[in-house]
Amino acid sequence: MHRNLRSVRAAAAVFLVFGSISCVFPTKDDKGPVANDPPTVRIIEGAANEGASGVDYRVRFRWTGFDADGMVSAFRWAVDTDDENADTWTTTTDSSIFLTFQTTTPDPDGTHYTDWHSFSIQAIDNEGARSTVVTQMFNARTIAPTSRITFPSVMGSGFLTLWSSAKMEWTGEDLDATDPDLTPTAFEYKLARTRPAPAPASGSTTRAATPCPTAYS
Repeated sequence: MHRNLRSVRAAAAVFLVFGSISCVFPTKDDKGPVANDPPTVRIIEGAANEGASGVDYRVRFRWTGFDADGMVSAFRWAVDTDDENADTWTTTTDSSIFLTFQTTTPDPDGTHYTDWHSFSIQAIDNEGARSTVVTQMFNARTIAPTSRITFPSVMGSGFLTLWSSAKMEWTGEDLDATDPDLTPTAFEYKLARTRPAPAPASGSTTRAATPCPTAYS
């Protein structure tokens, strides 16, 4: 009985040894390590309208990534470039971002401003492989703000006689501002010395100010 047990133990040991060896050495069909496939990415929300009429200058972008042989570990996004080597890329683990874009080109009637921009996104997997860059082009558009002088009130001819110093007050409105009060971000003003033009000829209703040689800004 003891002899049979020793035989069984010896056979089991031999099996374990050869079983381990078969795991170490590659089989005839082994082709070596499998290459890592890069991930993919796509934009699922953003500025979809590429028309010249433009879209709102405030845009929320959302994206999603997929990696068939691993996992997406991060994303990179950039504005106004799709060059992977540019130093303006931002790495994130988020899947959305809210951005505001500059608009500096006025339309013919001056009521709106636009500028073309691009948003690019790229996925990175757990082995560092990067996806193809996906880019969305769009024309950002904003409504031009309005402003008016509230003090002093100008009546009649449009000219006031003031002392060498005077208090001026104004207000403005920005219909698509981020501020719920629709207040413009800032105001610009210019001071210029003028003098009334000579009285208009009989029957004429036009009267304009004649600028003086000096102006202050």
